[in-house]
This record gives sequence, C-alpha cells and structure tokens, in this order.
Amino acid sequence: MVTTAVFRQQWPAYDPELAKPEEAEIVVQVNGKLRSRVYAPFGTPQDALEKLAWPTRKPSSPSPRNIGRIIAVPDKLVNIVVK
Repeated sequence: MVTTAVFRQQWPAYDPELAKPEEAEIVVQVNGKLRSRVYAPFGTPQDALEKLAWPTRKPSSPSPRNIGRIIAVPDKLVNIVVK
C-alpha cells in the first residue's frame, strides 16, 4: 500500500456558493435606534420586509397611527419613523 504524506495533498477548492449565507440579517430600528433583528431571504421586497418588521414591536412601541414613515432598505434594514 502506497501512502503519501499529508503535506503533499492539495488544498480543497473554494466554492463561493457554499460560503454564501442563505438569509440576510435585517436590522429593525425605531427612530434610528436598534430594536431587533430579523432574518429574511436575500432579495425580499420592501413591502414584505415592512410586514416582517411589525411582529417585532414591543408593547411599549408606538401605535400604528403615530407612524410617520417606514424606510426599508433591501437586505439591510427597516427604519420606522415615529411622529
């Protein structure tokens, strides 16, 4: 039986598809302050990100009628601006 030394073996090939994460970490902010983080698949539309951010609100969060604007940046963050 012929054996070769470990240091003579080739390194495994790098595959970028295996190293790519499956989901993006979306930061949920209220008036620019971090409130929570949610995970969504890459390429999720803005309206779906806004809906995904709503269940993360705490009971002390402002009511929906006080919401001035919702800013959603795909694959990055959702910022809820309160009046």
